[in-house]
Amino acid sequence: HKYTIGDAGCSQLAQSFSTANENNATTNIYIRTLDLEANGLSAISGSTLATAIIASTTAASIHTIPLFSRLQNLNLGCNGIGPDGCETLAPQLCHLPHLESLDFHGNGIADKGCVALAKSLCALKFLRVLDLSANRIENVGAAALGVLFQSDDDNDDDGGESSVK
Repeated sequence: HKYTIGDAGCSQLAQSFSTANENNATTNIYIRTLDLEANGLSAISGSTLATAIIASTTAASIHTIPLFSRLQNLNLGCNGIGPDGCETLAPQLCHLPHLESLDFHGNGIADKGCVALAKSLCALKFLRVLDLSANRIENVGAAALGVLFQSDDDNDDDGGESSVK
């Protein structure tokens, strides 16, 4: 891939997120969509993004909107984040309460990464689209995800539809 940011670029991007979050007391900006599809990211970037999410969802003051606090769409598809990177990143997703769409297709997360994701996805009440296609997910990962989709009438506030690949 000629035009990818790779792990080094992801690290630089995470640093800029940190700087933006620190300066957010005067600007109150936030990100709704982060699309890093097909950028040559690895497990290293999974860890980098996990750290960036934590840092960027913490407000500097009560008058500050954290940078990622309103993130709705996260696309990390077609990278090489793998099961280890997913396992590091997944627990931080619960810090993205407005996430509606998570695209993790083509990352080779396998069952290990899928189980880690399943533990965090239950906290994402607005998640409507989850793309985990092309990840070598087998029975263990599918079973972990299956628990999330069991009918629970008490938690179906809006009657909306969800899409899973």
